[in-house]
Amino acid sequence: MKSFKEYITEAGFSASQVKKLRSEYGKIDKIDPTSKGYKKMDAMLEKMSVEDLEKLIDAKIKFVSSLALAKVVRKKMQIK
Repeated sequence: MKSFKEYITEAGFSASQVKKLRSEYGKIDKIDPTSKGYKKMDAMLEKMSVEDLEKLIDAKIKFVSSLALAKVVRKKMQIK
């Protein structure tokens, strides 16, 4: 079984990047879905596979993990 660090690295994020994301998003109280940053993150998540999104969900990154979960649910609904 692979470690969390190995899974995240495979998803395109190093352990230090995940730590930085968790730290920076942890400081944010709310996100404006009309902002450029949100739209950029949303587009990035849209391009990711379900497996990679599930790895981000497991990372427990504020806002990012919940958006990844929404993408997984939506993608799995489309598959059926």
